[in-house]
Amino acid sequence: ALDGAAASPEAQTVAREYQSSLDDHVAQSLTPQMVRFSDHLIVMTKDHRSAILSMWPEASSKTRLLADPANVSDPIGQGLSRY
Repeated sequence: ALDGAAASPEAQTVAREYQSSLDDHVAQSLTPQMVRFSDHLIVMTKDHRSAILSMWPEASSKTRLLADPANVSDPIGQGLSRY
């Protein structure tokens, strides 16, 4: 997602179904400060994990796949049923 982007309407709908809200969600790029102060970095794909570790190898122990060992495909643009 681009910096400043809101959650997709589909993601917002699914969040509401789980009594949660993404109304205030704003996408932002990962920063060194986020990596340093995060307890966990959860990623959707092995490529995401590799990209993070290429910049911050020290984050290896706290960076893991959401659905290890599988990749989670991005549902954006694929309709509500994919969420």
